[in-house]
Amino acid sequence: MSPRLLPIIACLAAAPLAVAQDAPAPAPPVKEPAVLSGPRVVTTESHATLIKRDFNGKLERLEERPEHAALALLDLTAEERKPADGILTERGTKVAKLLADHMDLFLKIQAARQGGGKADEMRPLIREMHDAAAELIDPPLREKVAGAIPEAKRTEFNRIIESYLKALAEEEPPNGRPSGGDPAPMQDEKAPMAEPARRARPGVAAAAGPRIEMNLLLRELGRELNSVVTTRREQTEAFLRAVDATPEQADTIQKIFREQGSKGGTRPTREQRAETMRKVMDVLTPEQRRKLENAALTCPVHRSLHPDVEKVVTFIYEDEEVRG
Repeated sequence: MSPRLLPIIACLAAAPLAVAQDAPAPAPPVKEPAVLSGPRVVTTESHATLIKRDFNGKLERLEERPEHAALALLDLTAEERKPADGILTERGTKVAKLLADHMDLFLKIQAARQGGGKADEMRPLIREMHDAAAELIDPPLREKVAGAIPEAKRTEFNRIIESYLKALAEEEPPNGRPSGGDPAPMQDEKAPMAEPARRARPGVAAAAGPRIEMNLLLRELGRELNSVVTTRREQTEAFLRAVDATPEQADTIQKIFREQGSKGGTRPTREQRAETMRKVMDVLTPEQRRKLENAALTCPVHRSLHPDVEKVVTFIYEDEEVRG
């Protein structure tokens, strides 16, 4: 090969490489959007939170006090948590008593809320409940619980609570009334009901005010009422099974129990309970009465009493008296 051809061949061989180096890089393939994948859920917080949202981005309401839920997110030992649990237990007892003492008022508030009650109708009812529940509202429960847990955990506890309450306040519709079946809110006397409370008290302060605290209390009362209704229904069903009631007897007995509930509320007096049972016993046959007596005398509570304790059970009917 002629020496003069070598430079030419070398240039021709290098030409494709030079062209490849000068050519722009190919554009990355365009990823088609996932039309049917729905909205993306972007997590912006890695710390513990009570805030959870549904598919539409709406806040999922807690079925318990946020203070109780927040405690579960803290790394507390049983001993560290014990004082806070005591506060929550004591509050549960007070909420039950508040419902028993003010059942009519609570039902009026619920009826007014469900009927779209106006501000002039709602305000006096809410104010009356606020006065009756003063010790449950001020100071707020979160302050009591925070003071009962180790100091090192209080900042995190307060952050979890305040972030949830802020999200709760921001979801309130323009009429100031919480959505999703929540009870009517506590309103500032100086603020019109149609104005969102977050305009009057912006930021976390709006979420931590007495209005939100009243809303949480009303939800507690609603859960307590549901619990009472569920317990009574289960007790009634167990009673009917114990005596093997006929359908006609079951209807009559359930009516008697409902009448007691309407008169005695969640805490009927001893006399009211006795009167109710007399009416029920009148519905039962002698054989059914014996079944009920046997169930009472063999119940676990009766048997758990110390043998030295004198146990006297008396069944009184209109036509006879049986002592066990």
